[in-house]
Amino acid sequence: MYTMRIRISAIVVSALATFCFQSTSLPSTACGQDGKKQDGKKQVVFIAGRQSHDYGSHEHFAGSKILAEVVENSDPNVQCTVLRNGWPQDDSLLDQADTIVIYSDGGGGHPSLPHLPRLKKQMDRGAGFVCIHYAVEVPKDRGGPEFLEWLGGYFETHWSVNPHWDAKFETLPTHPITTGVKPFETRDEWYFHMRFPEGMNGVTPILSAVAPDHTMSRPDGPHSGNPAVRKEVAMKIPQHVAWATERPGGGRSFGFTGGHFHWNWGRTEPTKLVANAILWTAKAKIPDGGAVVAPKSVEQLKENQDETVPGNFDSKKIAESFRLTSAPAPAGEQSPVAIKPNAAKLLFSTETLTSQTPNHRVDTTVDIRGAKKLYLIVSSGRDGMACDWANWVEPKLIGPSGSKSLLDLNWFEASAEWGEPRKNANAEGGPMQVAGRSVSGIGTHAFSVIGYEIPAGYEKLQVGCALDDGGVSQQNGQTTSLRFHVAAEGIPDGINNWGTIGSPQSPDRTPDKAVAGLQVADGLQASLAASEPML
Repeated sequence: MYTMRIRISAIVVSALATFCFQSTSLPSTACGQDGKKQDGKKQVVFIAGRQSHDYGSHEHFAGSKILAEVVENSDPNVQCTVLRNGWPQDDSLLDQADTIVIYSDGGGGHPSLPHLPRLKKQMDRGAGFVCIHYAVEVPKDRGGPEFLEWLGGYFETHWSVNPHWDAKFETLPTHPITTGVKPFETRDEWYFHMRFPEGMNGVTPILSAVAPDHTMSRPDGPHSGNPAVRKEVAMKIPQHVAWATERPGGGRSFGFTGGHFHWNWGRTEPTKLVANAILWTAKAKIPDGGAVVAPKSVEQLKENQDETVPGNFDSKKIAESFRLTSAPAPAGEQSPVAIKPNAAKLLFSTETLTSQTPNHRVDTTVDIRGAKKLYLIVSSGRDGMACDWANWVEPKLIGPSGSKSLLDLNWFEASAEWGEPRKNANAEGGPMQVAGRSVSGIGTHAFSVIGYEIPAGYEKLQVGCALDDGGVSQQNGQTTSLRFHVAAEGIPDGINNWGTIGSPQSPDRTPDKAVAGLQVADGLQASLAASEPML
């Protein structure tokens, strides 16, 4: 909490600004559902293509939703809008977009082809541009010249190929897009032998791998092979399957040929890399450890897909085939995760909870076997920390020793960005309520860290992750958005976007910095008069 003075000519007006008390609150600085741009917010617009392919493949909308959430959780000053079913009838949002992401089918049915002049307008003003998987393909004589200029490369029929193979990315270049990304191997429909400009002018390869011989097992065709690509594969020349481009006008672009299999978005490394790229093209901030990604299980990856789940679907087989770090588990339960001694490990993360979340709550069971220290973390979801009141509902440990409520244990660390963590009370000290119902547990406010030493004999944490009515009741619930995380042994890097962990007022969130960051109308000046502990 801090006090500001706003001067108008010789008149001094004193004002008190706070974050989300019951009695008063600041207006939200987040963009609304209509996606209108507001001062200081970077805008990323996803154009997700129509329903395509079989279940688990070309899931444009579901994949875009995952990427959008990772991007927003990695930089709270970015707002994403995901448009479903191709190019929108009203494309005015593009005029405000800092980056345009197209994840769709391509070729002659590429959604941009009827709108190349509109897309050119955005490229000319310096908007970022990202194309994922089939969206990198356009006809050579219609879209090809434009994509070569705008994207820095594209899939050209009878030149490029689209086999399925395991690509091993053993080394990564030093580039903002690779921040925090470790070498990885992924099976996908990795297109390669892209059409790039002469001499790769302005283009930086990001992912490159040697394609195995079996990628040339098909006869020559528009997508399957040609003499030029066969020669390069035989010579073991690394093929570029993801690239970054810095355009002469200042715009940035990124092409990514993976993304056929939806299950790969459950992997940390490819998801982090693409999210980093989206942030880079938008000229937004990439966290020191790269985009904040929580591995997803098969059950989580089923959400938002266009196709219905087939009757013979085998979650276990999918998890094994795609090397998902989170094995499939029943709804609300997290599968076992190996714990490295004295190493921070993220065990569980919710999706972003908002006032639209059913019952304002998600219940879960987290496997904590091997953990010595348990951390309950709440982070802001997508629009800053305003009104992010959180409740850990009825948290208890379960194991051979029986069950034990965390309320019966003392934490060794507890902090919150506003208010304070409390047992059986919300962050302000009032009764804990979720969707109008009284609950028991631990009340707090994002960003929050609560740490416990785990007694022997317990293997699981059972808890409800919920929005407290104290936050949802303000601003019509529009500013409340947060995520719950469970970690072992420490705080995972990059999970806190709002300051130094354990310090309610980090250097970037001190009152003087907060006041300096305010935007006021011409003729007004904001300055700091007093802050805690003076108040």
